Amino acid sequence: MKTDTPFPANLRAARESAGLTLQAASVELGVALTTWHRWERGVNEPDFATLGKIAAVLGTTPAELLRD
Repeated sequence: MKTDTPFPANLRAARESAGLTLQAASVELGVALTTWHRWERGVNEPDFATLGKIAAVLGTTPAELLRD
């Protein structure tokens, strides 16, 4: 099910701003490439603990990733 939150677009923008490809970001976080891709497409969302790890990898905060 596709989500209608701003998270997927914010995640992609933060990843690109950090200069990471999908592959590099997924390796850095230790998740499958398909997992990261599903987050950016809005198919799935990470749990809150993983959200904090994503923010750390991208040099941002969970609040920034979830902002409208």
